[in-house]
Amino acid sequence: MPATFEAWSQQLHWQSLTPQSHVPSLDGSSQVAPHRGSIAWNPFRQKWVAIFTQLNGTPSRLGEIWYAESNSPFGKWGDAVKVASHNNYSFYNPRIHPEWTSNHSPILLFEGTFSRQFADNPHPTPRFDYNQILYRLDLNSPPWTTP
Repeated sequence: MPATFEAWSQQLHWQSLTPQSHVPSLDGSSQVAPHRGSIAWNPFRQKWVAIFTQLNGTPSRLGEIWYAESNSPFGKWGDAVKVASHNNYSFYNPRIHPEWTSNHSPILLFEGTFSRQFADNPHPTPRFDYNQILYRLDLNSPPWTTP
């Protein structure tokens, strides 16, 4: 839709988008099913970047976090790399925070909710169940390259 309030307020201007159901991994070994995630323009990589939770991942059903890049905010996303794993714990609703780094920084910061909710873990992490955790990802080192 055109970037105006009038276009936004009238559904006839809207265009439906179909999300990508699977994202190929960089090593070609798997197709990752995204659950929830965050997309942002990354000036350092000169690409749109995404951080997302894998649906029904291993070893955590809802705690495997992947990074992918695209030339468009609408995808096609590819060459996903697992950047965090939470063994039998949940880490969901990840959010990229580009506002916390400079435009020329290779650092990507993202946070998400860490909880035993949605996991089969009888032992909660003391003082850390259902909290936000901030991760720092250095995009200056491989395997962040895409064709």
